[in-house]
Amino acid sequence: MGVAAYFLHLIIESAFDVTKQEKYNDLIAKFLAGESTPEESSELMTWMEASESNRAYFDTMEAVWSAAEPTSETFFENDWESSWTQVENAIQAKPEAKIRPIRSRFFQLQIAAVLLIGLGLSIWYFWQNTAEPVWTNIQTAQAETRAVQLPDGSMVWLNSNSELRYDPGFNPRIVYLEGEGFFEVTHQNGATFQIRSGDAVTTVLGTSFNVRAYPEEASVSVSVVSGKVRVEHAEQSDGAVLLTAGESASLQNDAEEPQIDELPAVNAPSWHTLELKFENQLVKEVVQQLEISYHTKIVLENPAIGNCHFTSVFKTKSLDDILNVLAFTLRLEVKEENQTYILQGAGCE
Repeated sequence: MGVAAYFLHLIIESAFDVTKQEKYNDLIAKFLAGESTPEESSELMTWMEASESNRAYFDTMEAVWSAAEPTSETFFENDWESSWTQVENAIQAKPEAKIRPIRSRFFQLQIAAVLLIGLGLSIWYFWQNTAEPVWTNIQTAQAETRAVQLPDGSMVWLNSNSELRYDPGFNPRIVYLEGEGFFEVTHQNGATFQIRSGDAVTTVLGTSFNVRAYPEEASVSVSVVSGKVRVEHAEQSDGAVLLTAGESASLQNDAEEPQIDELPAVNAPSWHTLELKFENQLVKEVVQQLEISYHTKIVLENPAIGNCHFTSVFKTKSLDDILNVLAFTLRLEVKEENQTYILQGAGCE
């Protein structure tokens, strides 16, 4: 490889992955230096036609190289006769040898200048083609909820302190959720829709469901309102579970497989629907749901209260209203101390 080809190879090598580009780096350098064989030139042409990025990179380096070609008609005037004589002698002595251009010392210095410019252009080109994609990022603050329409028409309602992000191109249909969101996914020609939250991956075709994945909590939970949902660990797909309407599953932070929950999923999206339904449900389960929905602490002073059953429907009711109905129905008393509600009473067997 000649001086020009060698230096140009160094500039290319500095900006690209050598293991993938080494072969074509050599071809580009030799071609621009006028040292490539017909076979090598043909191979380079095929590579450039393979993708727009290949062609764009070659054009960039060719432009840099061409800009440094001497423009003065007298640049080689003093050496012209001797240079041409050397070329003729080389042809006569070794007819099968490749003809290498004769470069002056000044031209070699100019090559160095070109390569310095090329280094900046190559790094810029490399950065342009490897920059991280710009994500669409949507966040909610404390006590804030927000409705979001995705590029495919699907809707997401974000609960407070939540974050949703996705590639604006939305192909494939993948979103990342931290916090809680209620999803209504549109069916799109069999294309799956995927939510990645912590270690959990939730995959659907078209359905409505709730995903709760706050980083400070010990698990990710998925509750289905309609349709079917597949839930699995991001790195352990063998233990996936399939959920249908009314079912929910949780993936503990230290577990490899999600588990189907015993608690009915009907109230999981209550923060979004503003409706709670309890049908002959154990009070200990009612209390658990109220704690989740209203972000508060409720204590059963007598554990036997949790064995009682409760049936009611609440829509847009405050926690105080719900607890008062619960207390009246089961003959309990309600106290509030230090932002904690305490239920007192005889309980059930």
